[in-house]
Amino acid sequence: MFILAFFFWCAFAEHANAQANNDVLASIYVNYSIRHIMAGNYERVIELIDAAFNLGMTDRYLRADAYYTRSYAHLYLENFDEAYNDIMRSMELHYWSNSFDLLSSIYHRTGRHKEALLAMNRAIELDDQVLAFFRSRAVVYTALHKFENALNDVNYVLSIAPRCTDALSIKSSIYIFMGEFQKALAYINKAISIEPENPTFWARRGVIYLDMGNLDEALIAYSRAIDLDARRHTAYKMRGLIFRRMGNNLAALNDFNMALQLAPNVMQLYYYRGRLHLEMGNFQATLSDFAELARLTGDEELQRQAQIFQGEMLPVIEMYTHLRQFVELLERFSNSESP
Repeated sequence: MFILAFFFWCAFAEHANAQANNDVLASIYVNYSIRHIMAGNYERVIELIDAAFNLGMTDRYLRADAYYTRSYAHLYLENFDEAYNDIMRSMELHYWSNSFDLLSSIYHRTGRHKEALLAMNRAIELDDQVLAFFRSRAVVYTALHKFENALNDVNYVLSIAPRCTDALSIKSSIYIFMGEFQKALAYINKAISIEPENPTFWARRGVIYLDMGNLDEALIAYSRAIDLDARRHTAYKMRGLIFRRMGNNLAALNDFNMALQLAPNVMQLYYYRGRLHLEMGNFQATLSDFAELARLTGDEELQRQAQIFQGEMLPVIEMYTHLRQFVELLERFSNSESP
C-alpha cells in the first residue's frame, strides 16, 4: 500500500513539476509578446499568446495578463470582438486599473462612448495618480461632445506636465471636434516641436489639414507619419483616401493594398478598395473585395447575396472584357490600314 501511494505521489509530483515548467515557459512567451507590443508587431503578439495558452497555463494571474496582452493586440488590429472577449476573460481572473482603461478604449473604438466613460471613471477611482487615465477620459468626453469636461481633464494633465505631448495632441483633437482648426493646428505643432519623430502627431496634423480642405499639406503630413512608422495601416488608409480625392487612383490603390497587407481583417479597407476598383473599371477585383467584406461581417444573408451577385455578374464582366479587347483589336487594325 505504501509503495502504491509513493508511486502516485511521484507521478503527481512529476506532473506538477511539468506544469510548473510549462507556466515558466508561458510566462516567457507573455513577456516576450510585450516587447512586440512596444514594437507594434501585433500579429506576432497574438501568435505568442496563443502558444502560451497551448501550454495549458494554470497560474491565474499569468492567464489574466495573457488575455490582457492579446486583447491589446486585437484592439490595434481592429479585431474588436476578440479584443472585448479577451479583456472580459482577463477581468474574470483578475483586474487592475489598466484593465478598465483598455476596456474603455474598446468601448470607445466601437462607438459605445457612455460605457467607455463608465469604465474610465472606474479606472480613475482605482488609481487617480495615473495622468494617462485623465488623458483617456478627455478623449471619451470629446466623443460625447462634452468639450468642457474634456478640456478640464487635459488641462489638469498639462498643469502637472506642461510638456506632455500626448496631452497636447489630445487637446488638438478636442479643438478638431469643436471645429477650431487653427487652435488644433497650434497644439499639434507644439507637440511635434517637442517630439518631432512621433508618427501619431504627424497623422493628427494630417487630419487637421484634411478637415481644412488642404489636401497637399495633409498628404505631406501622412507621408511623414508613414516614413516614421511604416506599420500603421490607418496612415496608409488615410493617405490612400487623399490620393483618391486628388485623382491619383494608382497611388491610392497602392496605399490600400499596403494597408490590407498590414491589417487583412479590417472590413473598411475592403470597402474603400472595392469602391476604388469600381471607379477604375476593375470589376472582378471589385466583386472580390465586396465578397471578402461580406465574409468578414459574419452575416450569412449578406454572404449569400454576395455569392449570388458574383455568380450573376461575372459572366457579364467577362463578356464586357472580351468586347473591350475586340474593340482594341479593331482599333489597331484600323490604324494599321490607315494611309
